[in-house]
Amino acid sequence: GGRGGAVVPAAGGMPGPRALGVAAAGMAGSMVLTAAAPAMPLALAGLAGIGLTWSLLLATVVAILQSAERQMLGRVMSVFAVVQLGGTAAGGPIASLAAALGGPRAPFLLGAAAALAAGLITGLPGARVPGRGDRQSGDGGAAA
Repeated sequence: GGRGGAVVPAAGGMPGPRALGVAAAGMAGSMVLTAAAPAMPLALAGLAGIGLTWSLLLATVVAILQSAERQMLGRVMSVFAVVQLGGTAAGGPIASLAAALGGPRAPFLLGAAAALAAGLITGLPGARVPGRGDRQSGDGGAAA
């Protein structure tokens, strides 16, 4: 799933807030599928979906962050790296606690809720790509 998610954004042009929302919604759906899977093949399909949408989400976020003003680019990417590493360090114990309290499916449901919240936030009216002025992009780079 991850390989496809890394290739698809490269062909789509400059992503926008809509692409973030779609990727986050796809991740939420894949996590719910994984959590609710009654058999291993369906769980593996959900995990492949998580890999695909994670790669799509990461590629979209990086592309948007790299559109920041040139003199701010280093700072923006540094903050992203800190959030990415810190989120991983904080997320592990949270997922472990969720699994301990709610079983092995609980971390996937918690992740789905977080991905859905992120998708809703990026899909709000007025969400825009930083550094692109008043232009907004859909999901493939066409300015609105």
